[in-house]
Amino acid sequence: MTASPGRIDGIGASIHIEALTKNYESFKAVDNISLAVAPGEFVTLLGSSGSGKTTTLMAVAGFVAPTSGTIRIGDRDISRLPPEKRGLGVVFQSYALFPHYDVFENIAFPLRLRRLPEADIRAKVARALELVDLGPLAKRRIAALSGGQQQRVALARAIVFSPPVLLMDEPLGALDRKLREQLQSEIKRIQRDIGATVLYVTHDQEEALSMSDRLAIMRHGRIAQIGAPDDVYARPASPFAARFLGESNFVPVRFLGRDGDMTIVETEGATPQRVQAVAGPAGICEGAIIGMIRPEAIRIDPADGARVPATVERCEYLGPTVRLTLTTDFGPLTARLSRTDCPQEIASGTAVIVGWDAKDMILFPRDEAEDEPRW
Repeated sequence: MTASPGRIDGIGASIHIEALTKNYESFKAVDNISLAVAPGEFVTLLGSSGSGKTTTLMAVAGFVAPTSGTIRIGDRDISRLPPEKRGLGVVFQSYALFPHYDVFENIAFPLRLRRLPEADIRAKVARALELVDLGPLAKRRIAALSGGQQQRVALARAIVFSPPVLLMDEPLGALDRKLREQLQSEIKRIQRDIGATVLYVTHDQEEALSMSDRLAIMRHGRIAQIGAPDDVYARPASPFAARFLGESNFVPVRFLGRDGDMTIVETEGATPQRVQAVAGPAGICEGAIIGMIRPEAIRIDPADGARVPATVERCEYLGPTVRLTLTTDFGPLTARLSRTDCPQEIASGTAVIVGWDAKDMILFPRDEAEDEPRW
């Protein structure tokens, strides 16, 4: 990518969504959600199909009329304005480009609608083309572009008129993995260069983790958890959030007592193991509880922390990492190790001792975990 040609002024307003609800007869697609996005922040709505993320985005864009609630951009209430009066930049998954126009005219389209002088149009399009590294392709037809180049045209068209907010609805969903990863970095670079406020929708966990300042996990039209990506991943607020964002192991345990900030629990099974854990968001759980551990937190033959006998059921080599499927007295475990941390002699049937640090097991009420769907 070339160096940035300079900022496109005017982007970077706050978004305030308050008590937003969208009903389709008896079905609540969006259920009374509130969300504040700071100027220049990149916030991602992450969820599966039907979670309400796209409906929320389209309500902000003006393509879906809310049943109730308000949407403000900066100090302006846009809740009842038509899309063309909101002045927001929108990038769709399908790109929605005009095939009979060349690259230049596709990007110039919103400027021509605003009846800008021709000299201003050419200057603004030239800046947008340079920003997305498409300067030499200005006269090329859309059909002659690759998927990645079309995505850049759509992005340039969305930013060329300096909107206060960019709304992006799974813009990378149609691309292959390698190109998707490349364009993730480019979108973040462009966002930083222009100081944009971005509300982004995806169902791709890695995309959300790598691009977002904050991410909101959505379920059944509500925000299940919101926070910085590392916080949401390391400290999920529920078994649903833990399962949806990354892999998780769930270990049935019994409460034994407390030791300072730690909770003492005992694994279930033929040979119970006494281990320490961290209470979940609801505090110390003294009823039926379950412990969550991420696969990368599990170690082979740890010097300290929990130590649990296990047998290797399956060993998968995934490039730089090794994924182990393990059996224990209390159920299955999955471990993900670096190649250097995985003993070379490990194979199916190998008996091992596995463990984890106390801070890496988070406790939840067991009924919450049992009520959650398996993703």
